[in-house]
Amino acid sequence: MITGLASAPRDICSLTGALDHALLALLVSPGFVVDADVEEPPARQSWEFHDRLFHRTTRSHNDRLTRGGTYRFLEQWPAPPAIRPHCQGQRIALPRPASMPTARSSSLFDVMENRRSRRDMSAQPVSIGDISLLLHRVARVKEVHSGTQSIPQETLLRPYPSAGAIHELEFNLAIRSCDQLSPGFYHYSGQERTLRLIINAETAAAGMVAECAASWGQPGQPPHAVMVITSRLPRLAWKYAGIAYWSVVESRAADRHQLALPHDGQPRMRRFDHLTPAFDTHRPKAFAKKSRSTTNCPIFDRQFGPVGADAGQTGCFHPIGYRAR
Repeated sequence: MITGLASAPRDICSLTGALDHALLALLVSPGFVVDADVEEPPARQSWEFHDRLFHRTTRSHNDRLTRGGTYRFLEQWPAPPAIRPHCQGQRIALPRPASMPTARSSSLFDVMENRRSRRDMSAQPVSIGDISLLLHRVARVKEVHSGTQSIPQETLLRPYPSAGAIHELEFNLAIRSCDQLSPGFYHYSGQERTLRLIINAETAAAGMVAECAASWGQPGQPPHAVMVITSRLPRLAWKYAGIAYWSVVESRAADRHQLALPHDGQPRMRRFDHLTPAFDTHRPKAFAKKSRSTTNCPIFDRQFGPVGADAGQTGCFHPIGYRAR
């Protein structure tokens, strides 16, 4: 009966067995089954089932379910380490950017007022210095704190906030065109300020970049690079009950806004603020298998590169947009 109701309305008179009527009453009570002749309000129609389920389960209700920092796996298995184990592959040290902004840095008000999307890519490759500066200001690890004897969970400090200072996000790059990096897929180590070239991932990286361009509607003008942000959700779930994935969404939002802020006063970066977030549910097929991972799952990506000369920003480095995973 449940399968039939999911595909088409059913006349209640067609239900003859006592078990069918009992099951129907059970489904009607929480709102899983409704009268098909009553028009559903537009506001209710706009909610997809998984969105409504996620919203309801992450909010506090009188259901007596415990939510929050319960450390539910404290006595079952150790907390995953704060620093992800290194991937195999070539290690590439990034140039360390200057730590202090210059007088030409934009104010926060100017950034929020003037940011714009740019999708017209320059033929000039993005520089490794620009990539290093972006990652340094957004994703570097500032401090690692060990846990206590009673709560043995490591925490981190990064430039953006995170629930419980857990910082479960990992930063990866699919590179198409960079002056000192070969095309491929890289993992960023925020503690070492290095990139690791992932072995045999060149085809997957090229597929990510190509499908980004297709999702923009300009397959012939791909971005120079795609930042793929993944989540080590077990780090959050070890502490939080009922709100672990919600906390991932919060971390993503905080990091997203960090990416939109000005990052330096250098001439190549002074217009970094030209950004309007553009969300797209398109997901690269090349990343589909990794998307099913339960230890390090992709949540969104960010495309960037030098903007084209016709935009009046030749040589300036711009983030381009966001795509939700």
